[in-house]
Amino acid sequence: MDATAVKRHLLSVIFILALAGVVAPLGGYELVSEYTIPLDEKDHIMGSLGDNFLVYNRGYMVLYNNMGKRLFDRKINGAVTPTVSPNGKYLGLVTYAGSGPNEFKTVKLEMLDINGKVLWTLKEPAANKFILADNGGIYGIEGVEGMSPTRIHLYDRYGDRNSIIPVNNYHGLTISPSGGRLLVDRALDGLEVYDTLGNLLAALPTAKFYRFDRDERYLVTFFNGVLHVYQDLKEVKTITSAEIDLEDMAVDVAADRVVLASPKRLEVFQLTTGAKTWEFPLLEEEKSFTSVDISRDGQRIVCGVDINLGTGVVKEKRHVEGYVYLFPIGGQTLVSRKVTYGRWGVGVPRVVFSAGGGGVMMETRENVEKLRIK
Repeated sequence: MDATAVKRHLLSVIFILALAGVVAPLGGYELVSEYTIPLDEKDHIMGSLGDNFLVYNRGYMVLYNNMGKRLFDRKINGAVTPTVSPNGKYLGLVTYAGSGPNEFKTVKLEMLDINGKVLWTLKEPAANKFILADNGGIYGIEGVEGMSPTRIHLYDRYGDRNSIIPVNNYHGLTISPSGGRLLVDRALDGLEVYDTLGNLLAALPTAKFYRFDRDERYLVTFFNGVLHVYQDLKEVKTITSAEIDLEDMAVDVAADRVVLASPKRLEVFQLTTGAKTWEFPLLEEEKSFTSVDISRDGQRIVCGVDINLGTGVVKEKRHVEGYVYLFPIGGQTLVSRKVTYGRWGVGVPRVVFSAGGGGVMMETRENVEKLRIK
């Protein structure tokens, strides 16, 4: 066997061992804990973990940045529910006449900045649920899922309403990264994309997963094993996956990649050509992917993996272990870090790359932890 063949054989062995979680080469890198924020059993994480994120419990809320610094905290009463933009830079406090959004009667909406300063207040808005965009725009939903017609109220960052969109068979709303476009999910009736003035830009087929790229030129949707790639809302590519169901999906133009995380397999496709560049199957029966993200520089992929210890242990102890997997964008090598947590954690670890750096933010039921790539 010549030297090239030996090298190829050794690389194959390393990759197989990496699949089994035995080795973690990636040029000698490792994931090191930088800080941990403990969570109460009833705490909820809101907003992106890549930028600022909100820890909310009935009675209080705390806003942190991705360096673990507490930006501000506030006590809130039971009738107030917070909402936060994905980047954690804008917060909305929604006060209800009853116990929550299903009561439909909204007393007021307050908009806050990251220092807790109230920017403006809107009395008795028509909507009963609100979604904030990264640019400070607000999308209010008047109605509930499946109700027809549901009305979507579009407000600018100053609280002035620009338009109202009536939607039949409403099942969800997703905002593009800049807040310039909104995608309305109408279940089997398909998807609709609007601008901030309520103009319909595109009507697309049904999808269960959908992601905008950060620059919003690309929109990728997934349904029953088929990936549809839209550029400027025009379909340019159809990609077939080996899996039918997904747990998470990530899209990045800088990396020219779309990454699909199904329960048992990670698939990486080139965005422009649709070619599958590599995949990573989970060989162990008890492991499942939970989340995936691409770094801001397009050089790495991070995944969360859950371990189900099975029916041989009590229910509360089945999902208390997991892994964080870190890959170069080209695949084949791996860094892994095992994590444990004391409370039941189906759907975790949830992992994302932090904004403006190569660190990884990890959420479990027990804490938020910042992992540094060393």
